Amino acid sequence: MNIINYVIILWFLMMQFGRTEYTEEDYVKVAKDYIYEKYNNTVDCNYKVVVDNKVYIYIDQKGYDDIPYNYLDSLILLDKETKKIIHAKLKMNPEVDERYNDGNPLPLIKIPDFINKSIYNGKYNINESDVKVSQKGKHKNYYEIDNAPFILKEKIKNMIDVKKMFEPITNNNKGNVYELAYFIDFIDENYDNYSMILFAFTKKLKKVTKNGRRLKL
Repeated sequence: MNIINYVIILWFLMMQFGRTEYTEEDYVKVAKDYIYEKYNNTVDCNYKVVVDNKVYIYIDQKGYDDIPYNYLDSLILLDKETKKIIHAKLKMNPEVDERYNDGNPLPLIKIPDFINKSIYNGKYNINESDVKVSQKGKHKNYYEIDNAPFILKEKIKNMIDVKKMFEPITNNNKGNVYELAYFIDFIDENYDNYSMILFAFTKKLKKVTKNGRRLKL
């Protein structure tokens, strides 16, 4: 081995040993400190770290039962080696108000009966003991509801998909008052595709679409 190759290898090893390896917790701390400095307040959030050539930190501000607010997704981009912030796009409001965050929201298991009464005028007999609710993936705000009698029986379409999020309830949908809502999607036995927003605490439908067309409530 000539002296040049030896020097190159030695330099490479020194760089490797001299490099600081950061953990996800280290990157998250940078994000938390930045958020605190920007808003002069601690904001309760979920953090998802993706390490590539750079570090992407996806952030959701949390509300009731650790469910993220809708439309408040944020991103911070860091340099992998220095932890320096390259770019930040924050959609947070440290003064968000939650309406009806006391009491009990409509249980997920009762959603099929609610849909039956609201959309189908009570046409179907809902046996609550047959209804099954399961968490979808690792996210606690994504669920599937099985065994609703009005659902299409084809295997790939026989579930009610439910996502727990917060929905703005001010007139212009841009204010700081939010309520926990269920975002619901399903296809029924008539091959009609329904999407709806159901407020969890007040048990009211805000929006219903059938095959992409909005229905009058």
